[in-house]
Amino acid sequence: MDNMTYMFGGLFGVLSAIVIGLLIGVIAKILLPGRDTAGWCMTCLIGIAGSWLGHLIFNVFGAQSTKSGIIGAVFGAMLLHLIYRVIKKNA
Repeated sequence: MDNMTYMFGGLFGVLSAIVIGLLIGVIAKILLPGRDTAGWCMTCLIGIAGSWLGHLIFNVFGAQSTKSGIIGAVFGAMLLHLIYRVIKKNA
């Protein structure tokens, strides 16, 4: 693999993680009741971290399909949104 392919493959991976993280974060934000003060950047970061956390938790329990990955990502992001709200409220 040449250097340009590696660079753009890595760049595409990062950009797709940001877009998917934003989508997962927005879905989690919509599903949670109540007012959320997280901006777009925080929603994106929560979505990326929540996707990772959800996949990790669901893989521990043996659920490795695409549906369970998406559901796990949304649940992970919802959990992190709740934690963010508690921290933001207490700060």
